Amino acid sequence: MNQISTWHICISGFRQHEQEPTGMQRLWVKLGDLRSPSTIVMLREWNSDWRSLAELIAQMFDYGFGSAPPDIYVYAYSWGAGYGLPTLARYLLPSGLEIKHAVLADPVYRSRLVSFRWLAMTKWGDVEIPENVRRVWWTRQTIDWPRGHELVAVNPRKTRIDKPLVVNRGHLFMDEDPIFHNLALSARVA
Repeated sequence: MNQISTWHICISGFRQHEQEPTGMQRLWVKLGDLRSPSTIVMLREWNSDWRSLAELIAQMFDYGFGSAPPDIYVYAYSWGAGYGLPTLARYLLPSGLEIKHAVLADPVYRSRLVSFRWLAMTKWGDVEIPENVRRVWWTRQTIDWPRGHELVAVNPRKTRIDKPLVVNRGHLFMDEDPIFHNLALSARVA
């Protein structure tokens, strides 16, 4: 059995589905040339079962019998960035696995409490990036709401969050932006 050494995970935003033509789906297709027996490229919805995916990644690593941990890259938009990425990272923590690089488009905070979900449409609410995410590149916009919230590293000594690149387009189109796609395509060589 081949060891899976690299995972590329695209996470869509709120109201986006895997079968719909979105910017995240197009990015997933662009990353498709990376697929091999040892490299997985997948597209997931923002509210996917992150625990199961983290367990699968850990299980595939365990099959490697002492080899190096896999390189994990995440590309995410909106609630995929503000909820999906942090949730996946937290589920990876117990297995000691890290996300090498995350590239985010207009990450939007999502409260765990339904009564506070309205915060997505305000400037309040930071997106906490778990300590097992090593590097973050991100884009944001200031044209409309929702808009990218501030990113805060749980442990700034372990997570490097670069300054956001401000893009001149509305939130609904941030996952289609060429700047975001170019960042995502160059993350694996950074």
